[in-house]
Amino acid sequence: GELGGTPVSEAAIVGMVGEGARMLVMRALSAAGLEDESQGPALSQSLTRFLQIYDDRLLDHTAPYPGIVQAIAAARRHARVAVLTNKPTRATEAVLEGLGLRALFDDVVGGDGAWPRKPDPASLHHLMGRAHATPSRTLLVGDSIIDYETAAAVMLKGVTAYYLLHETWKVAPGDTVLVHAAAGGVGSLLVPWAKHLGATVIGTAGTAEKVE
Repeated sequence: GELGGTPVSEAAIVGMVGEGARMLVMRALSAAGLEDESQGPALSQSLTRFLQIYDDRLLDHTAPYPGIVQAIAAARRHARVAVLTNKPTRATEAVLEGLGLRALFDDVVGGDGAWPRKPDPASLHHLMGRAHATPSRTLLVGDSIIDYETAAAVMLKGVTAYYLLHETWKVAPGDTVLVHAAAGGVGSLLVPWAKHLGATVIGTAGTAEKVE
């Protein structure tokens, strides 16, 4: 390779996938005996080079799993469908367009967008809000522990939101609900959920940026 080091098998590389490009590059460099390149500024340079190669070869061996197109098309008849990934947005959009799949998805949220990367649940909250969906009506289809942790974080906050809207006070159409910290974890669930129940929602936030 460009940096030298011991060759690493494809099977070994596959086993390193799952926690983002930076972690993949760090693991691969360590496995190749390039410890000095797997940390600090050298790692950042290697990551930049990896992403350049990744962009050039996005579609070389990429294809949908058998039956996935039909499954997504069926899901669209009942719900909004979105892509939530830690991969860069531009690369994600390029893959979807290149495979002819972009029209199947209502939203695409990448790891370099306005929200923190998974497992922070903020991006999933955003997508749920756009769909006016409650946790019990949301399905996150993942392939790693990161996705599991993301879903778990939403469900914990979802229990709190459910209790406030259904147990503390059973919100009904015509009610007015004041949500403090509306941009926070629980607040971002409360707002669309209360609106879905027919309430008028007034939210507060700590900064002007959060209001937007």
